[in-house]
Amino acid sequence: VVVFFIPLVIYGVYVASMGTFSSENIGGLDVKSVEYTNEVKGALYYLLFCLFWTSQFIIAVGQIVVALTIVKYYFTTDRSKVGSMTFFVSLFQGL
Repeated sequence: VVVFFIPLVIYGVYVASMGTFSSENIGGLDVKSVEYTNEVKGALYYLLFCLFWTSQFIIAVGQIVVALTIVKYYFTTDRSKVGSMTFFVSLFQGL
C-alpha cells in the first residue's frame, strides 16, 4: 500500500514547490504566500484525483479478494481442502 503512495507524495512536493513565493510585511509580521499558475493548480488537482483513485482501487481489490475467498470456502464440497492458500489463490485471481 505504501508503495503506491510514495510517488504521489514525491510528485506532490515537487509540484507544490513550483509556485511563486512572495513575502510582505503586515502589521509588523512577515506573511509569506505562494501563488500558483493554472497549470500547477491543474497538476495538483490531477494528483489529488490519482490519490483518490489509487486508494479506492486498493480497497476494491481487498473486497474482491475477500469475496473470492468466502465464495471458494462456501461452495467447496470438501472443506478439508480449504486452507490458507485459498487466500493467496484468490489474491492472484483478483489481480
